[in-house]
Amino acid sequence: MMRQFMRIILLSATLFAATAFSGSAHAVGTYALCANWQYAFVDAGLGEDFLLNSSGSYGSVAAASFYARVYRNGQQIWSGTLSSIGCSGQVSATAGSYQLRVWTMAAAGSGGNIVIYRDLNTFPVYYATWGSLPELSSGLSLKFVTFGNSYSEVYVASTIGQLEQGAPEARFVDNHDYNIYADVSCAGDLSCNNEGAAYVGGHIVIGGVPIPDNHWKAIILHELGHEIFISQFGTITGAGGYNEPCSGCALKCRCDNVSGDEGNRAHCINSREYGYAAQQEGLAQFHAVDVLNNPNDGDALLPYYKEFQWGNGASDYLPPPVGIGAYFNPPSRWVATNCSASLTGSELDWMQFYWRVNNKDTNKYSIMDIVHVYQTACGGDCSNFGGVQWDNTRWAVENIHGIQSPKATYWKDQLQNQRVNL
Repeated sequence: MMRQFMRIILLSATLFAATAFSGSAHAVGTYALCANWQYAFVDAGLGEDFLLNSSGSYGSVAAASFYARVYRNGQQIWSGTLSSIGCSGQVSATAGSYQLRVWTMAAAGSGGNIVIYRDLNTFPVYYATWGSLPELSSGLSLKFVTFGNSYSEVYVASTIGQLEQGAPEARFVDNHDYNIYADVSCAGDLSCNNEGAAYVGGHIVIGGVPIPDNHWKAIILHELGHEIFISQFGTITGAGGYNEPCSGCALKCRCDNVSGDEGNRAHCINSREYGYAAQQEGLAQFHAVDVLNNPNDGDALLPYYKEFQWGNGASDYLPPPVGIGAYFNPPSRWVATNCSASLTGSELDWMQFYWRVNNKDTNKYSIMDIVHVYQTACGGDCSNFGGVQWDNTRWAVENIHGIQSPKATYWKDQLQNQRVNL
């Protein structure tokens, strides 16, 4: 299946980023050709652990699990997915020129792929060429190339490279393709997940200046998180939209000071939302935190991309990017403390809930455990359920693990501890 897919994309892909290298005329020994993606994210260095770069500088990450081919003198000598450090398999070096081609597509689970498009039609491939390889008497040598971030899909590829590092928690449906459109927005110049694909071509406005969403790693991972979880159990949200009517509640429970398109104010991390909507968005925020932080951090942060309304004054907000804690002890209990109402919640409270149940106890829930909870709560597909509430998840963990089991008890305790059980 992968070989057939690769033959198809080879015919339709556009070649980019040709890089040439020179060396000695003859080589002996064994080589692996390796690739990195370069990035310069706007939302970097707020306390998260990965994909870091200082303002005005670049970072790079291995093109882990991306599909690639190696050619010698125009003949293919290796194909497959790059390793966790972004390297091809070993090839015997003989005299001749070498080329590494890397597609903006990475493996996702068994038989699946994450496919990154620049626009609706362009599926890029990046390549580097060495006129020859340096002499090597014996053993293995690694030859690296870093593909620059002139195009938006390289920013997106960087987040996937980080997600694919090492042996991440299982999170993908087998034999399923996840599509990301790096330069395509949804209605209103917004990023979104729509019909099984992530679109990150919207813009965040800072000081009146629009900055592409694909330059914000948390937005990319947020929208990919939606796509991943929806592929597992459908959409959690019901018919009521996002924001539960909150015209009379505190300013810190609304999105009045969020910049940009009106759609950006439909929901934010501190707004009071319907309970099912808060879970849907909280899961996506958690996915970004999960990829960008060490799993047992006590200070795990989400680099947040909208204004954060911390108080009830008109100027009591922080402009983006803002580091929002995914783990507080005691928890923030944002809605319960500031704007409590039955069957409501916030993305902040639910993000902290998922981080805690995923990381902070011997009875923790893996990502696939969380998936199983929602599959059970909805009877398989949440899209047809009409809006999942917190008590549906309580019933699910009791059904899966037993009412008095330590694992079910831990989930239920955190529902109460985080006060998402409104």
